[in-house]
Amino acid sequence: MKRIIAFTGLAVITAIVLAGCTSYVDHKRNGGQTPEKAIRQLESIEGVTSANFKTEAWRSDGEGGFLAENGMNLELDIVVSPNYKVVNPAKFLNFISVTAWSINDKYPKGALNISLKGGVDGDTDWAATVKSLFPSTERVGYIKSAGKIAIDTNALGKIYGEWPAAPQTTPSGLIVEGKINAGPGFEFEKASSDKVGDQVCLNVLFKRATNGNEAYSGTINLGLQNSAGTVLTSQQLVSPKAQSLICFPSGTDLTDTSNVRLTYAGEAEALYSTVDEASRINPIFLR
Repeated sequence: MKRIIAFTGLAVITAIVLAGCTSYVDHKRNGGQTPEKAIRQLESIEGVTSANFKTEAWRSDGEGGFLAENGMNLELDIVVSPNYKVVNPAKFLNFISVTAWSINDKYPKGALNISLKGGVDGDTDWAATVKSLFPSTERVGYIKSAGKIAIDTNALGKIYGEWPAAPQTTPSGLIVEGKINAGPGFEFEKASSDKVGDQVCLNVLFKRATNGNEAYSGTINLGLQNSAGTVLTSQQLVSPKAQSLICFPSGTDLTDTSNVRLTYAGEAEALYSTVDEASRINPIFLR
């Protein structure tokens, strides 16, 4: 009787340990299409310079190895020519997502991560676009710091059915010739006062931004003005660093710093369209 009880207890413990670890299994299935065929289809779209696909294994150890999990992400990178633009971001995202879901390579478990270089305006709200296509509780969204769209594979299955999906015919008019409004390519972070000799200066901090993985390489025009709009000083920064220093002219009355503001505007180069300076004037009140 004691042996039976001991064996039963061991079986329960073993079951609990196994339940706490989720192993990845590559479920082979028929259907879909090969990665090579899918890439040829994507690169046949006018305006697409290149497309690349790969699977990438991942592992999460959980706490102390308990509840450890692993899987296989799908990675899709697409580059659009600077002379072309995506007509409808939602329609384009829907097509490239179902195309990735149709690739019969390794069984997907985790996320589809999409990197799109060029082709869309800088102010495109990818987070809202993704949510509109995949309105689920799964992890979907836009990782701004990485410039990637992330869609949980469970969300893909709910919309497109079981993996691998049947290949779809390429819709017409996804991309057309045209220039994108790429935005300024930089973000203002903050300004803090500093004393340099007998001058009061400002340390101006910028968050470096990118468009299609290319760092901003244009100019930023900084200006200091009082509440009446009188320009006290200005400075142009070419390929600005993350931190720049701008000083008030000697003798400038700064007794009421709440009435002094920093304005900035950018003019872009390379893949960036010219930024309308008037629309980029954002007053930062110094206190």
